[in-house]
Amino acid sequence: MTTDDFVALAEALRIHNRTADGRTEFTPDHLLVLAEFCASQDHNFNQKAWIDYITGERGQGSFVENDIAAGKPIPRVNRHQGGGKGRQKQSSAHS
Repeated sequence: MTTDDFVALAEALRIHNRTADGRTEFTPDHLLVLAEFCASQDHNFNQKAWIDYITGERGQGSFVENDIAAGKPIPRVNRHQGGGKGRQKQSSAHS
């Protein structure tokens, strides 16, 4: 997974938890499982920073330590990007 993927997933979870009722909200245990998976994809992944961003305890920043050291900016995520009813399917390089 790329840094963009980690950011997009965090943003989707953050938005969901802000709008979800208690029955569908991602719990701390759910977030930890997802963070552990992300860490398995990139050994520099910062689980605490990622979870803290989702829970609103910190602003958006890098979740991958190499990106922090390189000064790489983290892109903003368009919450309306991706699939959904009424949206056209985007072409794929794999088609």
